[in-house]
Amino acid sequence: IYGTGDIVERDYVRAAGLFQRAADLGEVTAKFNLAMLYKHGAGVARDDAAATRLFLAAAEAGDMRSAYQAARALDRGAGIGRDRQEAARQAIAALRGGYGPARVSLAEQPQTWSAEFRRAVQRELHGLGVYDGAIDGIFGRGTRRALTDLSGE
Repeated sequence: IYGTGDIVERDYVRAAGLFQRAADLGEVTAKFNLAMLYKHGAGVARDDAAATRLFLAAAEAGDMRSAYQAARALDRGAGIGRDRQEAARQAIAALRGGYGPARVSLAEQPQTWSAEFRRAVQRELHGLGVYDGAIDGIFGRGTRRALTDLSGE
């Protein structure tokens, strides 16, 4: 409630402290929320590395929002360096987990990702047996069909 300002006055510093305590106890939503505070520098100093590590930890526990945010961070190299293959794995996990923004950005707005990331996605799709086209970073009909199939839509 301190992070949203519902019921009580918004206090990002207090929210960060509470999220940190809950994250230390393994609470997945707290990890995501704390990561967002680090990403935006709200209530804490901006720290892309801390945000990315928290997104990855929450993604490992099954949070698809975190998987998507981790993919974005790893594609950009935010804090812990670029890892396009891991970014692709995280993005595909978010897609398969039904996270809508992952489907939209991958299938409908692939230009918002780096060319290296798009090639990594095609390699992952090939490895999953749902894509047999070129690994060229161009999301044509075959790549988009594979992404749609994985999303379950």
